[in-house]
Amino acid sequence: MKKNENKKACLSLLLFLLLSSSLLTGCTLVRFDDPVESQQQTQEIEKQTTVEYPDAAAALAADRLVMDERLTDDTGRVLAVYQAAFPWFTAGSSQALQNINAHYENEFSYLAEDQARFFELVRQKPSDTVRTAIFTYELLDAPEAYIAVLRRFESVDTLDVSAVTYYCEVFSAATGLQLRFSNLFGSRAAAAVEALRSALADWCAQREYDTGWAEALSDDVLTENVTLDNETLYVGLPQRTAPGGETLAELPVEPFLDLLGGGE
Repeated sequence: MKKNENKKACLSLLLFLLLSSSLLTGCTLVRFDDPVESQQQTQEIEKQTTVEYPDAAAALAADRLVMDERLTDDTGRVLAVYQAAFPWFTAGSSQALQNINAHYENEFSYLAEDQARFFELVRQKPSDTVRTAIFTYELLDAPEAYIAVLRRFESVDTLDVSAVTYYCEVFSAATGLQLRFSNLFGSRAAAAVEALRSALADWCAQREYDTGWAEALSDDVLTENVTLDNETLYVGLPQRTAPGGETLAELPVEPFLDLLGGGE
């Protein structure tokens, strides 16, 4: 029960920051979910002689977990927009897809209450600017052992200043359990962190950025928001850290592929 209350508080805080022009651009990354999952189940399943990974792209039902609400005044003028789309799959007999569905269904279940709270706050703080809270996602073409999702939260505050936050998520295609950086790279996690710092330094050099801000990020912060596809490693960046205001770094995935699963 305490975990669910914390989730509601985090999302409510994120929506409240939409209404504060002085705070919005300085908000830190708030994750929807931060489970401490054991990789033991994934490892046991993947030790089996044959593991059939589901075709997540073919099973995606894009119109299942969606919301599109607008708040208008008496004249019909739109005051606020709240939109959300989360992944959901026609799972069939796939336990992995069933587990991923349960994850997103749980997250989606909080949105109706938060949409109502968001609209009420907008009513209390009128503005000529349309306030928005928009959640979208992309199902990535990940290596076959993984199902990867890149989610995006876009908002507009009362000064018409926009902000974007990314949620980088990876699931085991064998179990549907969400994987963290340490799960992805196992015994090679330290080498993966080193490769990540090197790739981020190159990313900075391409943009003629000083690297001091990236070097100052702890390993935990740097690796807490990562996903991948067959070409790119996506790294969510905390607000107001990158010199150009970016909140997502897209890095070449090649240096990391041999490190996945501990390089075994």
